[in-house]
Amino acid sequence: MKEAISYCGPFPINVKILPRKEVFEERDGSFDAKARTICIADDLVGVEFISCLLHEFTHATFYFYGVDEILGDDTEEVVTFALGNSLTQMLLPFLSVVDVPTEKKPEATEAVTTPQEPASS
Repeated sequence: MKEAISYCGPFPINVKILPRKEVFEERDGSFDAKARTICIADDLVGVEFISCLLHEFTHATFYFYGVDEILGDDTEEVVTFALGNSLTQMLLPFLSVVDVPTEKKPEATEAVTTPQEPASS
């Protein structure tokens, strides 16, 4: 399992990349508002990974800023789907300059941590 902390404004969000069989049914990802956790299936790579992550970030954003209550469930899903896919397409030219997983790697069980401050000399 890989894990990292992200933020939606001041709100921390735990992002976990887990084996699909552990937490997923037919979905690629999920956002649990109470746990402030996004889970993404570990078999997603490249564009599919980025699109799913942006989709779930959009759900989190809508929750933390109250947009989900305005949209309702069906409309929210359509909008998050559109944003996840369109933002991914807009980001495609930049994927070659950032470290995005492009294939499933055997070391997928290692934890991902946030960068540490360099030690003072």
